Amino acid sequence: MPLTPEDIRATRFRSARMRRGYNQEDVDLLLERVEATLRALDRGEDPGRRGVTAAAIESSSFRSTFMTTGYDEGQVDDLLDEIAAELRARESGERGAADPAHGDGPDPARGDRPRTATTTSGADEARPTGMTPADVRNRYFDTTRMHTGYDEEEVDSFLDHVEATLVTLRDGKDAPGATESGMLTAARVRAERFTTTRLRPGYAPDQVDAFLDEVAAELERHGLN
Repeated sequence: MPLTPEDIRATRFRSARMRRGYNQEDVDLLLERVEATLRALDRGEDPGRRGVTAAAIESSSFRSTFMTTGYDEGQVDDLLDEIAAELRARESGERGAADPAHGDGPDPARGDRPRTATTTSGADEARPTGMTPADVRNRYFDTTRMHTGYDEEEVDSFLDHVEATLVTLRDGKDAPGATESGMLTAARVRAERFTTTRLRPGYAPDQVDAFLDEVAAELERHGLN
């Protein structure tokens, strides 16, 4: 049987006392993201940058506990193996939102869109190329735990600003003079710095930096240097 968001929410682990365990907060935060990812996939939606992938689950690590209460490592590891297998099956197309166990798939009447690209003709061919607000909203970054990362709230807040800038450009604002209304520029994006994390989850810095380079290039294309 495939894993469901309800399965994740209902999961309980034995407590590890006076022996090594996994930090409960770290595990709970990851499982919240897993639950949100599965719910999004069940609706035929892109989980976005707060979603998780099978690779991210397989590479996840947690702070260890000994003198404080933690979760039983074996039970957590077993569940993560199940989650990784479920996500990998969905990523490979073996399961998906169109599967009866996962709902009816994307519904155009709800504004859903398929997760795979299709070739179209007519008006769709006239759509402008380049980065869109949805590309920013749905951007996924791996999470670091035992390594330095970027503060997730700071990155998300900045990307909200990026998305708003692209919305303004899309809706026909005069890009070269739009900085007066809070539009971002390529120079501003390249100069942005985030608080780093170490003992709590954060976004993978190399992935964030690479995406900001893409954002800066897109803004330059619009004349926002």
